Amino acid sequence: MSTDPPLLLFWALALLAFVRLRAGGGVGWAVVLAFGIGLGLLSKYAMLYVLGGLALAALVDPETRKTLKRPVVWGAIAAGLAMLAPNLMWNLDNGLVTVRHTGENLSDGEAGLVLGRSLADAGEFIAAQFGLAGPVVFAAVILALARWRRLSGAQRLMLAFSAPVFAAVTVVAFMNGANANWAAAGLIGAFVLAPMVLKGRWGRRWLAGGLVFGVVVQAVLLVGDAGADRLRIGGEPYEPVLGWNELAGAVTRRAQAEGAGTVVGERRGDVAQLTYGLRDVPVDVRAWPAEIGRPPQNYFQMAQPLQGGGPGAVLAVSACADLTRFERRWTRADVVETVTVAAGPGAFRTYSLIRLEGPIGQIVAPAACPAT
Repeated sequence: MSTDPPLLLFWALALLAFVRLRAGGGVGWAVVLAFGIGLGLLSKYAMLYVLGGLALAALVDPETRKTLKRPVVWGAIAAGLAMLAPNLMWNLDNGLVTVRHTGENLSDGEAGLVLGRSLADAGEFIAAQFGLAGPVVFAAVILALARWRRLSGAQRLMLAFSAPVFAAVTVVAFMNGANANWAAAGLIGAFVLAPMVLKGRWGRRWLAGGLVFGVVVQAVLLVGDAGADRLRIGGEPYEPVLGWNELAGAVTRRAQAEGAGTVVGERRGDVAQLTYGLRDVPVDVRAWPAEIGRPPQNYFQMAQPLQGGGPGAVLAVSACADLTRFERRWTRADVVETVTVAAGPGAFRTYSLIRLEGPIGQIVAPAACPAT
């Protein structure tokens, strides 16, 4: 499940509440603002952008400054932030795992080393925003940014809640690359801002054209989804989501044939897919534990690490068939099957199913696959 839908819902709720408070709304809207901020933060840390939006709006919009002088507004903001307390307490008890994961997303240790790649990453991210928001809406945001001095207070407010999000993530994209959805929070303000900026007959025509473009794109995507396993498209965009049911079926049959009570996967995505695909099968799906001395690197290493052999043998699902990685860690390791599943008309996914018996000492993840 993606955390973006609840984030966008609560971001929109918080923005609506602040707009109402800016127009003179009372305590009821302050309560809505508090819940919007709090539940948004519990959905995704990107909700913190709302604080930056408020700060920037206060600099460019007199009505926002006046609104922020009301104690009830600050009480709502404080209450919203306080709702994050359970998450922070859980993080403190678990080595700040989600905070560390967020930091790892923002830095890969190679920031800005290759200018050409950085420019390409930033350009790809910006192009993706034209696709997500629609070319007309995103162009309207850029137009509003270019002539911000001539915008009304309400328009500046919406700009403050959209453009900075896009700008911040564009910087991240330049430094380390960024996923297109990382700036999703900026879309809410952008969708409200576009019709405020594109006025008059020509503005309405552009908006209508953008809407038609979006409908056409959605229709094309629906057709593509229906024939994803047959369409030959450059880059195989459907590859990440195809072939998993077939893999789960093959793993289930082999686990039952081998009498394996536990299935273990190496990569986070593999474990996630196997956990779902084998949910109705009496087999325990596990992840290899984190390296000794290192904290868990993902949810599965934290919640379901392989800690014992369990009943029967262990069936390891690996993209690497090299058995030397299991030497001196297991008394016996045998490749019992090689599974190749189609992940599209021109893509395939191959895994080795390895029967493991008799763990020796503490269970640790196998070494990286030797280069061939």
